[in-house]
Amino acid sequence: MFLKAYKEMWRVSNKFYKNERKHLVLLTILVVFTSLITTILPYFIKLIVDSTHKNENINYIYILVISYCCAWLLSQTIDWIKNALSGLIAAKQETTVLIASLDNYLKLTKTKQDKIDVGIFNAEAVRASNAFSMITFAFLLVFLPVILQLFFITYILSINISAYFSLGFIFASFLLFLISVLINKKSKRYYEPLYSIKNILNSKFLEKINNAYEIKVNDATNFEVNNFKRNVNTFVEQSFNSHFKIACLMIFQISFIFLFMLGFLLVSTKLFAIGKITTGDMVMISSYIMMLTTPSLMISQQINLLAGNIVALEKFYSYFNLEKDQLNRALLHKPICKGFFSDIIFK
Repeated sequence: MFLKAYKEMWRVSNKFYKNERKHLVLLTILVVFTSLITTILPYFIKLIVDSTHKNENINYIYILVISYCCAWLLSQTIDWIKNALSGLIAAKQETTVLIASLDNYLKLTKTKQDKIDVGIFNAEAVRASNAFSMITFAFLLVFLPVILQLFFITYILSINISAYFSLGFIFASFLLFLISVLINKKSKRYYEPLYSIKNILNSKFLEKINNAYEIKVNDATNFEVNNFKRNVNTFVEQSFNSHFKIACLMIFQISFIFLFMLGFLLVSTKLFAIGKITTGDMVMISSYIMMLTTPSLMISQQINLLAGNIVALEKFYSYFNLEKDQLNRALLHKPICKGFFSDIIFK
């Protein structure tokens, strides 16, 4: 269901956003370069630390320091170019989905339009437009960089430490990913009731606004406000219940990230104590662990957001499957009989 919904959003987005593919390819290239340079930075620090401990030639250390600073500058520059481009793509994708949703709504049969609550449709259209771009960027700006960084880190660790150490590193990271997938499946069930009750609340609010005159004439202001308060209380209870369960899942995943960080730092400390790795290696490994810890937390957050965005996209996709008006093109293009009047006097 999700793949069908995403493909449909991608199709309509391409229809109104002509350069979407080119921009996304360019963004992917920037992500690859940023990930590569970011991974190299801790390796430069290792070389600098080891060089100072070995009393290497000062000119060599200067070259390493300047190279590190230039790599950092290049990484930050590319990162901000990437942010600017992603802002453009996000705005284009969100607006094209809104255009497509309006186009689709106007083509629906009158019977189907009458059955649609405008307040709910508006909320779901806006939510789906945001969800489409957020899902796209979750893969491009969160998941892809982590995968690339993990690949580059594994290669560097296998060369400088050992193949077993790098394999253990990638195995632990893969285990974290599986846990994230499990959390995604469980958290999805908590977003469905949350979005449904939010739609009902928006619908009730617009209903009161649209019927403001009747409410005032019937002197029913207090009654309607109290009735709306009950809807609000129901929403608050459901919202707390859903977010509490999602928070429990997040804490569960954070605990595994903690074990990942603690385990590899303890192993690295032991290897340093027995002289298997250098001071620079210890600094590099610590940097890589910390570098992957923050993205792991981001992945945890994104997976929970991803579950909600998938629900939003699937709910809105149902509108595109509704019955539409079938215009008879033959009648539209049928020649119109022409005539003329003569000797007409207007009085």
